[in-house]
Amino acid sequence: MSKACICVLCGLPGSGKTTFCSSLIKSELHQYQFIHVCYDALIPWIDFKDPRDIHAWKARRQLVLHFVHNVLQFFLSGNIDMKILQVQTLVEKEVNRVLLQTEKLIKSAMTKNVVILVDDNMQFREMRYEYCQLSRQLNTGFAILYMACPLLICQQRNESRSSESIVKNQSFLRIQAQMELPGTSQCKWESNYCEVDTSTIDDDVLNKVAVLLDHAFANPMQNINLVDHKLAEHTRLVNMNSLTHQADIVLRRLCGEVLKHELSPQCLAPKLSLAKKMVLQEIKCGNMHENDYLTHTRHIDQEKLTLRLRNLLTGYLEELNLS
Repeated sequence: MSKACICVLCGLPGSGKTTFCSSLIKSELHQYQFIHVCYDALIPWIDFKDPRDIHAWKARRQLVLHFVHNVLQFFLSGNIDMKILQVQTLVEKEVNRVLLQTEKLIKSAMTKNVVILVDDNMQFREMRYEYCQLSRQLNTGFAILYMACPLLICQQRNESRSSESIVKNQSFLRIQAQMELPGTSQCKWESNYCEVDTSTIDDDVLNKVAVLLDHAFANPMQNINLVDHKLAEHTRLVNMNSLTHQADIVLRRLCGEVLKHELSPQCLAPKLSLAKKMVLQEIKCGNMHENDYLTHTRHIDQEKLTLRLRNLLTGYLEELNLS
């Protein structure tokens, strides 16, 4: 039995993730103590006018992952890397709020199980897998909550946000195209998940979450030994290189199709080339997995890969045209 659990929330912008976290904290689930870690609150707003902003955004995401690691270590052992308090690229006020809450839990000598609610879109499976690896490293429970909400409602909620919080329509549609739903792959580590209807939070929903968390606490993730880890990393690199090669071929074809129908191809070509590089960067960063595009004969499903790459390429190209 673990004393802590990482619960990753995923879903479209406006699907109700942050509101649901607040509801859980105020709920009747008294057997748990929740700590809410919200990406939007920790990462300063970025407008992505410059394509280089995506690298700053990814670097800050890694800092949040490191921060959650520190919070768990703080709770489980009472030790924390104090350097995290000097990280200026995270919102210091939110960092201090989470750390103060964790410190109070330790000092109160409470006996409840602690659930770290990681609140973000988490559209790529790799994003969620990073927290699975952290759970393995610290031998904690791991669970995933998918916020099931109709697209129209998500868009309406997103549009009602403040100007600094709203997700641009092009980015919204790109996240929708990128969304890799939990439970749709053969990854065993992602099997402990459930969908939540965010339109209402009643006893049935709370009981559903309680069952999910109870299972996570009773079955903490087991650390992988070093030999298996090296083998897994080697396999991952081989698969990534294969997918990158296939994707590069498809992207060249897609770019050719776009330029073929463009009245001024010489004007569009530089931005199209940059958009192609940004899509390939998604793969190199591990945000796409070969296993998601394999047929039963272990060959790349060209139709499925082309559809995903076309959506990504179109999304990045629209963002570059708006900048």
